[in-house]
Amino acid sequence: MYVPFETQSLTMDKGEQKERELIFERAANIYSCRNSKMVEDAWAGLVVFDGNKGGTHNVFQQLLEAGKPFIWINPVNMKYYEII
Repeated sequence: MYVPFETQSLTMDKGEQKERELIFERAANIYSCRNSKMVEDAWAGLVVFDGNKGGTHNVFQQLLEAGKPFIWINPVNMKYYEII
């Protein structure tokens, strides 16, 4: 399960929020390995990453280690880098 943004529930009504929470509870062990699974499933990546440690940093490192091509967009300096 890939969650695109943590505040997604703010766009949902109460029933959808409750259903989302139930799904997360059932998938807790899968959710914890989402970064690895995303990298494994991807043939290439697009990473918007400001250099700070966290989940995106983890994906960035895994893409490098896996030798998968990706484009890194740094929102701080508005530059992009092709990592092939």
